[in-house]
Amino acid sequence: MELIFTDGNNKRFIDLCHELDEYLNRIVGCEKQREQYIQYNELENIHDVALIIENGEAIACGSFKEYEPDTA
Repeated sequence: MELIFTDGNNKRFIDLCHELDEYLNRIVGCEKQREQYIQYNELENIHDVALIIENGEAIACGSFKEYEPDTA
Protein backbone atom coordinates (compact mmCIF):
# COMPACT_ATOMS: atom_id res chain seq x y z
CA MET A 1 0.00 0.00 0.00
CA GLU A 2 1.23 3.47 -0.85
CA LEU A 3 0.09 6.93 0.21
CA ILE A 4 0.56 9.78 -2.24
CA PHE A 5 -0.24 13.46 -1.92
CA THR A 6 -1.57 15.28 -4.96
CA ASP A 7 -4.26 17.77 -5.92
CA GLY A 8 -7.79 17.80 -7.33
CA ASN A 9 -6.55 17.48 -10.91
CA ASN A 10 -5.30 13.94 -10.34
CA LYS A 11 -7.19 11.53 -12.64
CA ARG A 12 -7.33 8.77 -10.04
CA PHE A 13 -8.86 11.18 -7.51
CA ILE A 14 -11.41 12.40 -10.07
CA ASP A 15 -12.32 8.81 -10.96
CA LEU A 16 -12.91 7.96 -7.28
CA CYS A 17 -15.11 11.06 -6.88
CA HIS A 18 -17.17 10.02 -9.90
CA GLU A 19 -17.55 6.52 -8.48
CA LEU A 20 -18.79 8.03 -5.23
CA ASP A 21 -21.31 10.21 -7.09
CA GLU A 22 -22.62 7.20 -9.00
CA TYR A 23 -22.94 5.20 -5.77
CA LEU A 24 -24.79 8.00 -3.99
CA ASN A 25 -27.16 8.41 -6.95
CA ARG A 26 -27.95 4.68 -6.80
CA ILE A 27 -28.70 4.59 -3.08
CA VAL A 28 -30.79 7.78 -2.90
CA GLY A 29 -32.49 7.65 -6.28
CA CYS A 30 -30.79 10.35 -8.35
CA GLU A 31 -28.95 13.68 -8.26
CA LYS A 32 -32.22 15.49 -7.58
CA GLN A 33 -32.34 13.85 -4.14
CA ARG A 34 -28.80 15.14 -3.46
CA GLU A 35 -29.36 18.60 -4.94
CA GLN A 36 -28.64 20.53 -1.74
CA TYR A 37 -25.30 18.75 -1.29
CA ILE A 38 -23.99 18.73 -4.86
CA GLN A 39 -22.89 22.37 -4.63
CA TYR A 40 -20.34 21.35 -1.98
CA ASN A 41 -18.96 18.41 -3.95
CA GLU A 42 -17.55 20.20 -6.97
CA LEU A 43 -13.95 19.32 -7.81
CA GLU A 44 -12.81 22.90 -8.43
CA ASN A 45 -10.22 24.45 -6.11
CA ILE A 46 -9.18 21.24 -4.37
CA HIS A 47 -5.48 21.60 -3.69
CA ASP A 48 -4.79 18.97 -1.03
CA VAL A 49 -5.56 15.32 -1.78
CA ALA A 50 -4.29 12.09 -0.24
CA LEU A 51 -4.68 8.88 -2.26
CA ILE A 52 -4.16 5.35 -1.04
CA ILE A 53 -2.81 3.18 -3.83
CA GLU A 54 -2.87 -0.61 -3.79
CA ASN A 55 -1.47 -2.65 -6.69
CA GLY A 56 -1.32 0.52 -8.78
CA GLU A 57 -5.00 1.37 -8.23
CA ALA A 58 -6.46 4.15 -6.08
CA ILE A 59 -8.67 2.52 -3.46
CA ALA A 60 -9.35 5.47 -1.12
CA CYS A 61 -8.90 9.20 -0.93
CA GLY A 62 -9.38 12.23 1.26
CA SER A 63 -9.15 15.92 0.56
CA PHE A 64 -9.63 19.42 1.90
CA LYS A 65 -11.29 22.21 0.00
CA GLU A 66 -11.10 25.79 1.19
CA TYR A 67 -14.47 27.55 1.26
CA GLU A 68 -13.15 30.72 2.85
CA PRO A 69 -10.04 31.62 4.84
CA ASP A 70 -9.74 29.33 7.88
CA THR A 71 -12.68 27.15 6.74
CA ALA A 72 -12.36 23.86 4.87
